[in-house]
Amino acid sequence: MGTHPTARRTGRGEKALRVYTWLILAWLTLPIATMIAFSFNDRVGKRNDTWNGFTVKRTGKHDLPAGG
Repeated sequence: MGTHPTARRTGRGEKALRVYTWLILAWLTLPIATMIAFSFNDRVGKRNDTWNGFTVKRTGKHDLPAGG
Protein backbone atom coordinates (compact mmCIF):
# COMPACT_ATOMS: atom_id res chain seq x y z
CA MET A 1 0.00 0.00 0.00
CA GLY A 2 2.51 2.65 0.96
CA THR A 3 3.15 4.98 3.80
CA HIS A 4 0.66 7.20 5.46
CA PRO A 5 0.64 10.76 3.94
CA THR A 6 1.45 12.34 7.30
CA ALA A 7 4.36 10.00 8.04
CA ARG A 8 7.54 11.80 9.00
CA ARG A 9 10.16 11.97 6.28
CA THR A 10 13.67 10.94 7.11
CA GLY A 11 16.85 10.84 5.15
CA ARG A 12 19.15 13.20 3.32
CA GLY A 13 16.50 15.81 2.56
CA GLU A 14 15.59 16.35 6.20
CA LYS A 15 19.22 16.46 7.27
CA ALA A 16 20.05 18.95 4.52
CA LEU A 17 17.12 21.14 5.58
CA ARG A 18 18.30 21.12 9.20
CA VAL A 19 21.86 22.03 8.22
CA TYR A 20 20.62 24.78 5.88
CA THR A 21 18.35 26.17 8.61
CA TRP A 22 21.19 26.34 11.14
CA LEU A 23 23.48 27.99 8.59
CA ILE A 24 20.87 30.66 7.87
CA LEU A 25 20.29 31.28 11.58
CA ALA A 26 24.04 31.59 12.17
CA TRP A 27 24.36 33.98 9.20
CA LEU A 28 21.56 36.18 10.55
CA THR A 29 22.94 36.14 14.10
CA LEU A 30 26.53 36.99 13.15
CA PRO A 31 25.97 40.77 12.64
CA ILE A 32 24.17 41.04 15.98
CA ALA A 33 26.94 39.18 17.78
CA THR A 34 29.55 41.39 16.09
CA MET A 35 27.71 44.54 17.14
CA ILE A 36 27.49 43.32 20.74
CA ALA A 37 31.19 42.41 20.80
CA PHE A 38 32.28 45.76 19.35
CA SER A 39 30.13 47.64 21.88
CA PHE A 40 32.67 46.49 24.49
CA ASN A 41 35.66 47.49 22.35
CA ASP A 42 38.18 49.91 23.85
CA ARG A 43 38.13 52.18 20.85
CA VAL A 44 40.55 54.95 20.07
CA GLY A 45 39.06 57.99 18.37
CA LYS A 46 35.64 58.19 16.76
CA ARG A 47 35.79 55.03 14.66
CA ASN A 48 35.15 51.57 16.04
CA ASP A 49 36.44 49.43 13.18
CA THR A 50 39.39 47.60 14.76
CA TRP A 51 39.51 45.56 17.95
CA ASN A 52 41.66 47.27 20.61
CA GLY A 53 40.67 45.34 23.71
CA PHE A 54 37.78 44.69 26.06
CA THR A 55 36.40 47.44 28.29
CA VAL A 56 33.28 48.28 30.28
CA LYS A 57 34.28 51.86 31.09
CA ARG A 58 31.48 53.34 28.93
CA THR A 59 28.63 51.29 30.36
CA GLY A 60 26.05 53.37 32.15
CA LYS A 61 27.10 56.61 30.45
CA HIS A 62 26.00 58.22 27.23
CA ASP A 63 28.90 58.22 24.81
CA LEU A 64 27.72 61.27 22.89
CA PRO A 65 29.64 64.44 22.07
CA ALA A 66 28.73 67.57 24.01
CA GLY A 67 25.69 69.35 22.60
CA GLY A 68 24.39 66.31 20.72
